Amino acid sequence: MCPWNLLSSSNNFTTYLSAYSVFLSSIAGVMICDYYVVRKGYFQIRDLYSARKSSPYYYTFGFSWRGYAAYICGILINIVGFVGAIGKKVPAGATYLYNLNFFCGFIVASATYYLLCRFFPIPACSDVWMEVGDEVRNPGEAYGTDEDMDKVSSEGSTKEYGVKGDEEAALRERKMANF
Repeated sequence: MCPWNLLSSSNNFTTYLSAYSVFLSSIAGVMICDYYVVRKGYFQIRDLYSARKSSPYYYTFGFSWRGYAAYICGILINIVGFVGAIGKKVPAGATYLYNLNFFCGFIVASATYYLLCRFFPIPACSDVWMEVGDEVRNPGEAYGTDEDMDKVSSEGSTKEYGVKGDEEAALRERKMANF
């Protein structure tokens, strides 16, 4: 396939864009579900930039199998309709589904990711909305101090991840103090 053939006609270009949205809808569904529904806006900022195996964002060997499984499910719902868009004979239902490919892929990927996270919980989640504000008052909270990083690297992380009990109440009070 030559890239300039995509622009040879408006039909080719539209088909290309529709195919592209099949893949993007699944990515968007997983990301939005993770942030707004599963984690409820909570992130451990320091651990986002850590490659330690004890980090809550390391997942399984550095990959989130829940995210990939949901991504594939979001794509699969639209594949048959995509085959019909490039000229093959497919059932009418697949064509109708493909006409709504972004919404179908988004909803299927989001629902799959949510269900996988409910049955196989992930660390670093909150039970209440805990979005970090855009104003950093103490850079040490986000980046830590050299002493903290030396301590973690020499001892290994023994901290349990997740927001529960007293820690959750302290975070909620700190967030309210910022208003």
